Amino acid sequence: MPLAATVGLFAAWAVHDAEEWLTTAPWARARGIPMSDRMARTAIAVMGVLVAGAAIDGARTNGRSTLYQSVLLAYGLHGFTHAANSIGVRGYSPGVATVPVAVVPFWLWASSRLERAGIRRPGRELAPHAAAALVGGLGVSYGAAALFNRHLDDRMLER
Repeated sequence: MPLAATVGLFAAWAVHDAEEWLTTAPWARARGIPMSDRMARTAIAVMGVLVAGAAIDGARTNGRSTLYQSVLLAYGLHGFTHAANSIGVRGYSPGVATVPVAVVPFWLWASSRLERAGIRRPGRELAPHAAAALVGGLGVSYGAAALFNRHLDDRMLER
């Protein structure tokens, strides 16, 4: 397995989430959803740690890791949630611009490298793990961001 197919997961994620870093909170506020830049960016940073862990595990196991393959599948499939969200709002939504240039191409390329190496796990085996990675990752990211930012707000009020 080329290292680019495992560690590259984090690089592709970083390209995609750079767009979200800049657009998520302003986009949410424009729709009446209360979200600070700090909240969105903290959640994105926490997700980055989770994706980096999966990418490192992928490199450590030469792509064989269930964690890496599940997060790769979740990463690829989550691109379709961005497209669906944009259809739902009938316009731009954060992350949709980098789906066709970073998310889907990397997912397909890395998946083909796993297939070529003969180590790609079947989708039906990975699907429950990928769903858990996606839902759990979002929950952990935004939950941690809420706790961290509440703590920061409390500390600022104490001053």
